[in-house]
Amino acid sequence: MRKRSKQNLSIGLIAVALSVVIVVAYLYYLEFPETQFPGAVSQPSDQQQQQEEQEGQQEEPPTQQNLTTDLSGVGAGFYSQPEVEAWLESRTSKIAMMEGWFMFPEDLADDVLWCVDVEFFEPPIGYLYAPSSDWVSLVYINRKGQVIPWFGDPHNDYQAPASQYNPATVEIIELGQGLEPNVWHRIRVVTDLVAKKFVSFNFYEPSSGMNATLDLSSYYLWRNPAGSMWDGKVLGYYLGAFKAPLFHPGSNVIYADDIVGKIYYNEEWITVLNDGFEAQPDIFPLKPMMEKDWWRRETWEEGKWYQERLASVVGITSTVYRSDGHSCFLDASPFEEGTR
Repeated sequence: MRKRSKQNLSIGLIAVALSVVIVVAYLYYLEFPETQFPGAVSQPSDQQQQQEEQEGQQEEPPTQQNLTTDLSGVGAGFYSQPEVEAWLESRTSKIAMMEGWFMFPEDLADDVLWCVDVEFFEPPIGYLYAPSSDWVSLVYINRKGQVIPWFGDPHNDYQAPASQYNPATVEIIELGQGLEPNVWHRIRVVTDLVAKKFVSFNFYEPSSGMNATLDLSSYYLWRNPAGSMWDGKVLGYYLGAFKAPLFHPGSNVIYADDIVGKIYYNEEWITVLNDGFEAQPDIFPLKPMMEKDWWRRETWEEGKWYQERLASVVGITSTVYRSDGHSCFLDASPFEEGTR
């Protein structure tokens, strides 16, 4: 395995949805430098100018010009189980793990990524480390076998406003071979919320025998500048799919099943989440911010899957599954701006 393409990316106070687009688009620009992103300007060559004069000015298809992309994800929050509550309040033991099984079809576009993400939310009052904070343990992967952790700057003063600390950083880590379509693979992230660092990432594909563990312990966690909406501490488990805005041809749907979330407390692993999308009829819609008490933890059903954002196209399906008859589909297809 070898590492490459470490780049600093300016996130600042941009909303999470836009930051995902910019960061992943920039990553793919590194991989595909010939790609011209919408809105970018470049000087045409003499040959290009001659060709345009011969063929006439041809506009890009409107479906290209008007399309945008966003993360399609789901999330579940936990806080009231006695072990979880003790873990959330602990300053000495705060290790968490999340894993999930994923599958993609043979024609999946090569600009689609999917992820697992463990998050620790802190309230504005009664926080442990910084007020209204969202500590993110996010790792993407794609079909080419590129792992993309999202990490923060250890020199940041997290007591300061978000505008005063350095942005997130990403890095591409090569697994050394591509992933197989139409078979299930598992991805797992382990994170230490006391140290504010990742611990490891594991990829396992039984069909090929590929089993790779990456040591991520040198990477600090990113604090999301969008902050936390909750009125109390929450442990969140998320998964999602995202299409970089290159609009490469192919399908854009990822399937997920058998999601497990654990915490390490009192020298043992405790299972918090073990779900194959059998416990609810469909993914619950994200509550609008204007809804009464939307920011209170009790307003949301603990341990249930919700849309990660309003633009997410997700659902529970019985068409494709790893076990027990259901899975979750994550549709990262581009869409016209303003339609979601």
